[in-house]
Amino acid sequence: MNSNSYLGMGLRAEVIAAEEKATRMFGAGPGAVRFISGSYGAHVALEEKLAAFHGREAAMIFSSAYATVVSTITPLTTPETVVVSGHHAYVSAGAELRVIDVSDAMSPIEVGAFTAPDRIYGFAAAEGRVYLACGLRGLLILDTSDPSRPRLLGTHETPGQAVSVAPGDDVALVVNLMTGLEVVDLSDPSAPTLVATRDTPGYQRDVALAGTLAAVIDQPSGVYLFRVNGPRAPTALGHHPATDVPARSASVATDDRLYVVYDRTGLVEILDIADPDAPRLLGSYRPRGRPQQIAVSGATIYIPNGQAGVEVVNVSNPRAPSLRGTYDTPGAARGIAVAGSRVFVADSTALLVLEHAR
Repeated sequence: MNSNSYLGMGLRAEVIAAEEKATRMFGAGPGAVRFISGSYGAHVALEEKLAAFHGREAAMIFSSAYATVVSTITPLTTPETVVVSGHHAYVSAGAELRVIDVSDAMSPIEVGAFTAPDRIYGFAAAEGRVYLACGLRGLLILDTSDPSRPRLLGTHETPGQAVSVAPGDDVALVVNLMTGLEVVDLSDPSAPTLVATRDTPGYQRDVALAGTLAAVIDQPSGVYLFRVNGPRAPTALGHHPATDVPARSASVATDDRLYVVYDRTGLVEILDIADPDAPRLLGSYRPRGRPQQIAVSGATIYIPNGQAGVEVVNVSNPRAPSLRGTYDTPGAARGIAVAGSRVFVADSTALLVLEHAR
């Protein structure tokens, strides 16, 4: 309202007084741009008032009309990530989490859904629970013991924008884009508690966990490895610098390998982390597209390439990965997961269940 002074609002005394008061409280600068300056209490308060005024459960404000369109239309309608746990596949699309029964692979059936208060940037599923990295709303823990009725079990507010989560035996690791790695105690999932934090030099884009070894993907500095010590501060181990443009996602397949995806070029790097104090590059593979998620099973990686479909790559010799096959999906392949011989693809048209003959 104030930027373009619609109806002369920028000249009204009460508007000027409110802006002066806000400047004294928060300082001068582009504070309205949340992805630069973070989320202030004023943002949340305005969203709550708007939601109440319109009779809605929640509201979200953006810095411009263009940002509103770009940030809502595509994410709210396009499947992004798929995770499989037991007989169910969980697919995220914007703020929606869909639960699909895949016990009959020929006829997957959506049995439940959950609407989060913010976009779901990353999530994981394990033992009847789903852990959501829910942007400015932090970490959400869902009880999915009844897949038809996912219910909110607990929440943890994060200081920044929660973009990735990796649950362990008794803790969850959450990365917050600009405010580091958090270790959250899950001994009481209805009241998760922050127990430790660790920071990296840049923006934290993803976290992956294998046993007690955690990998944090930092933009633009690369990979930082930590030893998770239960509900205590993790121990810093080795670092591998980024060799391409900023890294976006990672997948720890075993205790001795880490697969890192670089989001702008699609490059997939394979790191040897058998000695976590000195990770080293084994090899790399450049797919046809620019994936932001991959799946790993044994010596095979599955890569969703958007409109270019899915690539299946043999990495038994990581120094010379070889293409084993491709599958052309009807839409844009975005997310992927593997369970046994089945490959689950979050395509822009539907959830695809593929059989991989080994």
